[in-house]
Parts: sequence; C-alpha cells; structure tokens
Amino acid sequence: MNKSFRDDSMFGIYLMTTNVVVVVVIIIIIIIIIIIIIIIIIIIIIIIIIIIIIIIIIIIIIIIIIIIIISASAASAA
Repeated sequence: MNKSFRDDSMFGIYLMTTNVVVVVVIIIIIIIIIIIIIIIIIIIIIIIIIIIIIIIIIIIIIIIIIIIIISASAASAA
C-alpha cells in the first residue's frame, strides 16, 4: 500500500516536471517566433524606407532633368 502510494507520487512528480519542461519549451518557442516576427517586421520597414528614399531620389532626379531640359530649350529658344 505504502509502496504503491510512493510510486504514484513519484509518477505525479515526473508528470509535473515533464509538464514544466513542455511549458518552458513552448514559452521558448513562442519567444523565438516573436523575435523572428519582430526581426522580419523591422527588415520589411527598412526595405520600405529604402524603397521610398530611392523613389524620392528618382523623382528629384527626374524633376532636375525636366528643369534642365526646360531651361535649355528656353535658352535655345531665346
């Protein structure tokens, strides 16, 4: 009777420790996933900012070229 009770309590402790391990592993996995998602979001934001900067630079270059062409044609006309 006493022996079987001890075995049950050991089994209970074993179950508790395995549950703790599983919970810890799940928490670690969740943290890793969150970190990966944050890194991906940061990378996407950086890429978007770079694209916006490139677009702005291209627009500025186009405007400068248009101004140069207009001023050159105006100068040649005059």
